[in-house]
Amino acid sequence: MLMPTPTSEAASPLDRYDRFAMGSLGAAALAGGVVWLIGAIYGLAQFATSARAISLPVTVLNPRVDPNPGVGLNTIAWDGAQVNVNLEALGPVTSALLLGSDAVSLIVGAVVIGAIGIVLLRLARRSPFHRSLFAIAMAAGAALSIGSVIALGSHALGSLMASDRINELLGRDVFAVDATIDPLPVFLGIVVLAMAVVFRIGERLQNDTKGLV
Repeated sequence: MLMPTPTSEAASPLDRYDRFAMGSLGAAALAGGVVWLIGAIYGLAQFATSARAISLPVTVLNPRVDPNPGVGLNTIAWDGAQVNVNLEALGPVTSALLLGSDAVSLIVGAVVIGAIGIVLLRLARRSPFHRSLFAIAMAAGAALSIGSVIALGSHALGSLMASDRINELLGRDVFAVDATIDPLPVFLGIVVLAMAVVFRIGERLQNDTKGLV
């Protein structure tokens, strides 16, 4: 027999206070994602137009070689763990790759935080398998996987080019810029994409059972 689904508090596993807390967290996360994105765009724009140097983690290739650059503090400076390099000395392509990597990483972070906020808001409204969650999870998963690949690739290529340029300026092979790649964000993105499929299946089951008791 078909009957309307009860809409009382007992029909939901979350009580009023739980939904309020979850909704507040979701709204805060969504607002945080927007603020993060705006701040990232503004900060990168300011850095790209006014910054004189960028800091890069390095390894000394030959410990018997004095790593003191000796080419002027306005171009290269070494503090024992990082090399501070003038952006103009690196060249436009290398600088764009390094700054672009940071930009993509910040955008990915904003998208993921915003997606978490929307999911929490949907849970607070007692619609865990709303049709919009599939698109949100797909966007977050794509941002994590594809965006991370772009960011990691740009960082690795920019670091290798920076190493070549720094050693060229020094006239000898002294430093190797850290170009380590962490695949974890890519794997997390694949997991989120799989969760998107779960949301789609849950949405269909929810629609098929709507109105049944």
